[in-house]
Formats: sequence, structure tokens, C-alpha cells
Amino acid sequence: MSAGMRTINAQRSFGPALDLDLHEANEDQLLGVSLLAAEGNAERIRAGLGLDGSALWMRIGGSLRLIDAAGDADRLTLHAERSDLDDRSFLSGTGTSLFHPLMHAGEVVGRLGMWNDAGIPIAREAWRTRVETLCERLGRELVFRISHDRLMVEHDRLRQSAMIDEVTGAWTRAAFDRNLVTSIAAAARRGEPLALVVFDLVGLERINERFGHATGDAVLAHLTTVLRSNVRSTDELGRAGGSEIALLLGNAPEQPAVCVAEKLLGRIADKPLVIGDVSITLQARASVTMVAPTERDGEAAQARAALGLAELGDAVGSVRFVPTTTASPAVRAGQHDGLPPGTVLGGMYRIIHEISRGATGVVYRGEDLVLGRQVAIKLLRSDLAQTPARVAMFRSEAAALAALRHPNLVGVHTAGIENDRVYFVMELIEGMTLWERCRQTDAAHVLDDPAAITATILQVADALGTLHGAGLIHRDVKPENVVLDRSNGRAVLVDVGTAKRYGDRQAGAGTPGFSAPESFAGEPESFATDVYGLAATAYMLLTGVPPFGYAEPYILLARQVEGPPDAPSTHQPDLPEAVDQVILRGLDQSPSARYRSPAAFATALAGALAPLTRRPARSAPLAVRGQITQFHEVHTQPGTLDPTDDPSGMIRGAAIRIAIRAIGVRHGEWFLRRLAESDAQVARLLRPDLPPMSWQSATALAQMIDAAGPASFELGKVVGLGTVVATFAQIWGADPAAAATEDVLAAAPSYWGQYFSGQTIEIESIDAGRVALALVGEPPTGALRGVVVGTLQRIAELSGADDVTVATTEVTEDSWHLEVSWQTQA
Repeated sequence: MSAGMRTINAQRSFGPALDLDLHEANEDQLLGVSLLAAEGNAERIRAGLGLDGSALWMRIGGSLRLIDAAGDADRLTLHAERSDLDDRSFLSGTGTSLFHPLMHAGEVVGRLGMWNDAGIPIAREAWRTRVETLCERLGRELVFRISHDRLMVEHDRLRQSAMIDEVTGAWTRAAFDRNLVTSIAAAARRGEPLALVVFDLVGLERINERFGHATGDAVLAHLTTVLRSNVRSTDELGRAGGSEIALLLGNAPEQPAVCVAEKLLGRIADKPLVIGDVSITLQARASVTMVAPTERDGEAAQARAALGLAELGDAVGSVRFVPTTTASPAVRAGQHDGLPPGTVLGGMYRIIHEISRGATGVVYRGEDLVLGRQVAIKLLRSDLAQTPARVAMFRSEAAALAALRHPNLVGVHTAGIENDRVYFVMELIEGMTLWERCRQTDAAHVLDDPAAITATILQVADALGTLHGAGLIHRDVKPENVVLDRSNGRAVLVDVGTAKRYGDRQAGAGTPGFSAPESFAGEPESFATDVYGLAATAYMLLTGVPPFGYAEPYILLARQVEGPPDAPSTHQPDLPEAVDQVILRGLDQSPSARYRSPAAFATALAGALAPLTRRPARSAPLAVRGQITQFHEVHTQPGTLDPTDDPSGMIRGAAIRIAIRAIGVRHGEWFLRRLAESDAQVARLLRPDLPPMSWQSATALAQMIDAAGPASFELGKVVGLGTVVATFAQIWGADPAAAATEDVLAAAPSYWGQYFSGQTIEIESIDAGRVALALVGEPPTGALRGVVVGTLQRIAELSGADDVTVATTEVTEDSWHLEVSWQTQA
């Protein structure tokens, strides 16, 4: 409650309602309240607090403006008009109305009003706390909304005054629509035919991926220039979509309009865009329709033109005529349905054009109007987030994703909900997807270099490891969702719009043929779900074809359920049998039979591919459509060993670096030099640029520690302590001190594989100040046992525990049972 609340007045006014048995606040309803985008907030508050009515006011200048109301709001409005805007106390007329100011930085920015015939349960501590928390959040959101409204008013004023699309130089979509209405009316008065032609630039997505979006913009501008130089000055040109330019031809009957479209396509093909020493030949297609005399605006004609483009498919240089008798109401829900350029989401993100679309939504290139940067905007299907509970879950997952930072994971800037539009705003990655990379190698009749494939899969696995460490599952790992960033030489996992928390039950999502069977069968999904997607992606990189071929989605799902795919070597005989075994295990129908983590799969694949240094040329391209002529390779150094070769598994490079420092402090630099001279494998680990999150040999680490002296367990413990300090905040994805120690340790199965690729941990019991757990598999010895103990101890300490003890309770041939106990800080 605000500091200025008049307690005496509140008690007098609300005295009759103190003993009312009203239900507590409904959290799902209240979490769905957002003044930034969502509608129906007053109704959510009314239902969530169990009231007869509620209303929200926003401060504009020096007065209140009602922005939303539900139930009996007239009485609330009457009270609000009589109240002092800057009065920060609760006000009451008859004992059944209650007002709370919405504050920000000491100023009143709005007001929440509540009405209930049975009285307001102000004496209920839990009820009052929820109201205060809600009002505190609404005050912050209202400030953003006011500033965004001002920004949008100015933005719209500038756009309407210019009306010119900044990329193409043609009319904006809004300006073209307005001009279309005028032109239709003028043509009707003169009795002249009017034709609409929409040109679609084929392959803009590939141009963006290969050369960057700046070049893609130049290509669109060049297309508009070619069209303008070959039509009459009275003909209108406008931006119709991401890759589409509309042309309105006055006094043009059907056949001449089609002839004009065909000639313009020829001119487009004959006029390449030259940028430096690069020549880009434009490929386009066109759809033509007449504007019917009975149509007052161009909506129906544009819908028919969109239908014509959809029917052309990937045809280049073709024209499709769509008669006015074609039904069009449902066209806008088809392939070309989407947000037009200029649409603003959340008051600060403007759509520029579409980049790609998939089963879960559409990705747009956008602009952050506040920071002036280019972003990627993923608009989810509206049915993926409809209920208040799902909205709350979406916000929680978006916050978790935004907190993650990893060079191989796309950065999430923010997420929002505007009416039925649910969207993520992400880092814009300039480069080619792995799908396009496969199309390029197919066109060149070659196969990718094994080292490049290994590096890419290891990087994607590392990104998935970060997601899993935060308790999130990607669910849609596939070649189209991995972008090869040409600017920074890295593989980036993108499209996190379908990510979910481990253990949550949600509707199936993903891509048939690449997503795991359990994602579509209603079965629990786990981190092994992403192992499946990573294995399917590796399969296509190695063979050039998807594991289950090309077919309709329902056929692909049936193939996935029927059994495993053909071994990769059936497509490429040069692949070793070990590669077949690794890939098919990753694609096993049973999650428990797959590798326990993406890192374990990636390192196993790296080991299997190690003997394969070169790939033979292919005699003919595979059935992958499309061609790209150039690609900038991504090369990184993979880990040294595969856990199938190293019985101790793999460990993070950070542990190696901590061990080097600890050994150097104890024995000096001369000891490290002698150690490097005696063991070539250890020498490779002693290089100063060893990436801290890379996977390295645990056996090599143990050899280094053992060579330093007899106290290997204690030195290993020091390594475990230091490794957690250096990495846990990144792997956990948040401040571990913000969670209870029991909760942090209970989540160990989700992040333990981020430290030890060859180990699996299981929770046996959880009590106050104690967690019992077990490491499954052959127990480590000596130095590695010390590393495990130090890791568990420091994780508990970082979460706020004191006097942490890690003790062994039982050791068997295939398990090591431990108990972590501690005292909680006061």
C-alpha cells in the first residue's frame, strides 16, 4: 500500500467488509494484465480480484482519462471525478469503492478503481498485497505506454507526411491503399478498366542470407527503379509486402495488362544490379487481376493478386492472371498472409519485411524505433498463447531466454503480447541457414568438409546446453533454425519461439522429420528431444537429404513412428560405420536410448568423423531445390576427444584453465613447461586461448592434476570450486542466490551435463538443508572425484548455503551416492 494511505479512514470506510469470505486473487487473471499491449485488462482485474467492477484511468496532462472499464464502472467514474488526482490515499464513498493511485518516480500516472457491492476485503493481507503489487507493475507499464504513445504519434505523423517507403522509394502500403481508393473512383467515373499487377522478387531471403539485408534493400530499390523507368508516369507503384511491389495500371484491359507484366519481367531479368564487382540478376514473378467496377477499395484485388502469387509457387519469370470471379475472402489467411511493412508492435518495433515463415509463425526483419537498430521479430501463431495461464508462461519463458547469453544462441531482446499477436524480438543474424548451405553444396555436386560439420554441430550443441542449463527445451532444432553468421564466423541457433520449460505440458510444436516423435504424440518432452533434432540436422549436413526424406507432414510423422531412417552411409558410402551408429542412436524413437545431452552427441560425432578428412564429389545433385553460388566457411577447433574414446568423458575448458593456474601457483611455470614437453595431449590443453566453454578430455585433466603431486583429490576439489565460480551464472542463466539451495540442487539433472558430458546425476531425496543424489555410471576416482565434490559444494554456496558438506554415502560399480548438507544463511 502507498506510504500516504490514510489508515484510519480505510478502517472506518471498509469496516463492514472486514469479515467477508471473498476468494483470494486469481493469479492467472492478474498475470494477464498488461497496459503495454493486452486488451480487456479491467475485466481481468475484476475477475481476478472477485469484484463487481473495475476501471483504469491514465493521466494525460493534468486530467484522468478512462482507458478501460468492466462491470459497473459508472459509480467508479463518479467517485474518480470527485477525487483529487494527486491524493495518494484510498478513497471511499459508500464503503464499496476503492481507488489506488498508479505511481512512478513519486508521481501519479494513473489510477485503478474497484467496486464491489459486498464490500472490499482491504483487511485481508494477501488480497491487499496482490493489489499493491499489481498497481506497482501497472505504474511502470503506464509510463512506458505514455512514452510509446507519444513516440508513435510522432512516428505516424512523419510517415503520413512522407508516405514514401524508405527502402524502395515507392508509396508505402498505407499510401498506396489510399491512392488506390481514389484511382478506383476516378476510373469508375471515366468508365476505364483498372488493372493491378503485383511483382514478387524471388529469392530475396537467399540474397539477404548471402549478402546481408542492406544488399537485399538495394535489390528491392533496384526492382522499383526498373519498374518505374518502364511504365507511365501516371501509373502508381507501391510497397505491397516484404518482397512485393504493386503496380496500378490505369485504362488497361486484361490482355494488355498481362502483356505489360510479361515485358516488365523481361526488363527486370535484363537489368542486373551491380554492387562493386558483384552482379546480381533479379528473378521475379507477377500476378495480374482486374479491379471490378463494384469494388470501392483495393482489398479484394490485392487478395486475388496474392492468391495468384501463391499459385505460381517458385516459378520465375511467369505471370498468373486471376479473374475477378475468383473467391478471395480466405486468401489473406494463406501463404502470403502476414503483417504489412510499417506495422508497429509494442509501440517501438516496426516491421520492415518478412524474412521467413514456418509451422509456428513468421519471422520479420524489423527496426527498434527507440535504439535505431535492426532486429528480427518472430510472430507466433495466435493459437500458441491464448489463455491467461499460457500468457503468464510465455512471459516467464521469454524472461528466461532474455537472460541467456551465448555466442551460438540468438539473443532475445524482449517479448510482447499485443491483442492476439505474440512476438519475440531477437538479434538479427546476417548469414546463410544450414538449409541453404545444403542447397548450395547440392548445386555444386560436393559434400561439406567434415571439420566444418563437426565445428557447427559442436557449437549448436553448446548453445543447446545453455538452454538446457536454464531448464528450457528448444523443440525445433533443424537446419533452417541454424544460421551461419558470416560476420562473426559462428553457427547461431535461432527461432526460440517454441521453447518450453522442462516439465511443462504444452501443445506439440516443431517440424515433422526433424522434431522428435514425442513432440507430436503428446508425450513428455525432455532434453533428449533436442538431441533428436540435432542428430537430424547432422544427418542432413552429412548426406544432403533429411533423415526421413521429403513428403507431406503427416507422411513424415508416420515414417518417424514406423522406425529409424536409413543409415547415413546408404546415401554417402564414404561415411564410416561409427557415424551411422552415432546418428542412429541420436535419432532413436525412445528418448532414454538417445545420448543424454547434445554435447555428448556432438562429441561422439566428432570422434566418429575424425578419420574422415575429405569428402568425394557427387556425380549429380540431390533433390534439394534452389541454388546459391558462394558461402563463407565457418571453422573452429573442436574438442580433443569423444566420450566414447575417453572413459572419463569430457569436461569444460574452464576446468583446464583453473587447473593450470592452481598448478602454476603451487609448482611454478617451469613445472607446466616440463609437463607440456612430456605429454603432447596435455601440451594442447596448456595453450592460453583455450575456450572456457569448450569440451576437453577429463582424463587429460586428471593426468595434469596427478602429475602435480599426491594430493590430487584436494587439487581436483579446488578445480571444481573455481570452475563453478567462473561458469555457473552463465549456465544457470540467473542469479543462483535468488533461488533456494534445495531448488538449485534439485535442478542438477538439467545442468550437470554442462560440466561433465559423460556423467548423469539423479536426485534421490530432498529435505530441509539436505539433498541426496547419485552419479550414474562408473564412479570417478582421484582428481576427478575431487572435481565433482568441489563442483557440488560451490553450487550450494553460490545459492546462499553456509557450512556445506559433500559426503559419500555409498559407492557401487555403476553409481556413486552422495549427500550435500548445509546451513542456510539467516
